[in-house]
Amino acid sequence: MIKGKRMKKNGKLWAIFFIIVIFIINYCFLIPRKEDVFSKYYTYGIFLIIYAVIIVFSLKNIDIKKVSKKKRGIAIIAGILGSMVTTIPWMGILTGICTFFACLYGFYINIVYEIGKTRDRNYILDNFKIIFEGLIFYMIILYFKLLSEKAIDSSASIGITNFTAIGAGVSEEMIFRWFLPAFMLQINKGEEVSSFLYYSMVTVPFALLHVIDMVVWQGITMEAFFYVISTLMIALLLAVLAKKRDVSVAIVFHFIFDFIRII
Repeated sequence: MIKGKRMKKNGKLWAIFFIIVIFIINYCFLIPRKEDVFSKYYTYGIFLIIYAVIIVFSLKNIDIKKVSKKKRGIAIIAGILGSMVTTIPWMGILTGICTFFACLYGFYINIVYEIGKTRDRNYILDNFKIIFEGLIFYMIILYFKLLSEKAIDSSASIGITNFTAIGAGVSEEMIFRWFLPAFMLQINKGEEVSSFLYYSMVTVPFALLHVIDMVVWQGITMEAFFYVISTLMIALLLAVLAKKRDVSVAIVFHFIFDFIRII
């Protein structure tokens, strides 16, 4: 009887998965697109596949009863913030949904394997200090940005920049530095993977995804090579912050990096 219920549940999940796959195929091959690097055609296509995998895998593995209401609320907030990553409505919605499930899955795996229970008050306060220092750094950058331009003329662009930078910081950290480590922990049955594997998994795919359209439309150029290297270095720093401190610290600094890059 239990086996029959499990098969029925899995059948529903596979149905959802195939619907998402059909949507992705439709997007990649049937919808007309702009032939340029700025449309991020291939980047969005691959992110859609990643979203599908994360959502289905999370639905299959999460026992929602083990996740507290507070953590569910945090996951909802993360999903809302993650949806700000782009001004394209449907992509923002899908990113928000994926961010929600990635956040929820990370919480669940941390509960299952009792990760983070030994963190004391000083550890948490240290993280808040790092985040506060990062925000001060951001405010200094914003101040000089406003000095260099007329506040009235730049306020709208700064607002959009802030929203997209927040969306990227939350969604990408939830996927690459929160979901992926939890995924590796589950696959390895609660045992931590080697540092090399950990840092490779949370940095290399992240860096490559940022250069796909550039390579497709412009070829393998020195510009693309240096862009990957610079993104890889930033990803490595964010991975260290997420592993040694906390993913919330990585989110703040990711936001600052993106804000600086966009302006």
